[in-house]
Amino acid sequence: MHEKKSNGKKIAAIIIAILVLVVAGGGIWYGVQANNNRVQAEQAAKKKAAAASSAKKKAAAESSSAAAASSQAAADPLFGKLKQYGLTYPELQYAKTMPVTFVGDSVMLGSESFLKEIFPKMTMAADVSRQAYGVPAVLKKLNSENKLADTVVLGVGTNGTFTADTTKEIMDVLGSKRDVFWINVHVPSQPWEAQSNAQIKNAAEKYKNVHLIDWYTEAKNHTDWFAADGFHPSTAGQPHYYTLVAKQVLQQAAK
Repeated sequence: MHEKKSNGKKIAAIIIAILVLVVAGGGIWYGVQANNNRVQAEQAAKKKAAAASSAKKKAAAESSSAAAASSQAAADPLFGKLKQYGLTYPELQYAKTMPVTFVGDSVMLGSESFLKEIFPKMTMAADVSRQAYGVPAVLKKLNSENKLADTVVLGVGTNGTFTADTTKEIMDVLGSKRDVFWINVHVPSQPWEAQSNAQIKNAAEKYKNVHLIDWYTEAKNHTDWFAADGFHPSTAGQPHYYTLVAKQVLQQAAK
């Protein structure tokens, strides 16, 4: 009987010891978890604070950069003159670095000095009464002189229409890698206006690297933009002509 009681006490002691170990272990686990949670919360708070600080610094830097750019833009006389026509300050800054070859007739020639302001690295090969059939020879000469840039602007068709064969000769020289911009014509007094514009439109549809600059649509309702002959832009019309050309060239360059 005494031995049974002794065994019972031993079992009870063992159970109590196990319970103590379980409770103690649970307390230790809870403490470790609580500490881990605290550490994680502190780390998250530090990361959040660091991110907020970085965002503040970035915003401050961007604000400072924007203020500097705004100040530079305000001081730029060319931007001051051309912003009303939709050209942006970054576009004009990029234009300063961009080689462009212009080949055209007297309509283009009349805006040479203004285009040179926008594209100081340009090459201009425009001449009075030039027709499209004379362009391949001009392009070949420019190419032999290393003056044929990766961006070429054509302004021919005012002095007479031309055929798809002439377009092919032009594109054979220019190839498929250059960006080619072809300005259509506004010459309402001449019967070939529609024919020239149709050929230019066909070129833009056939050749993926040819981009139509639609001077005809831009100008057709503005007789006040032209000299007495009705097709050479006057001082009132020239800004609309050369800024339309510049905008399309620069927008394509940004793609």
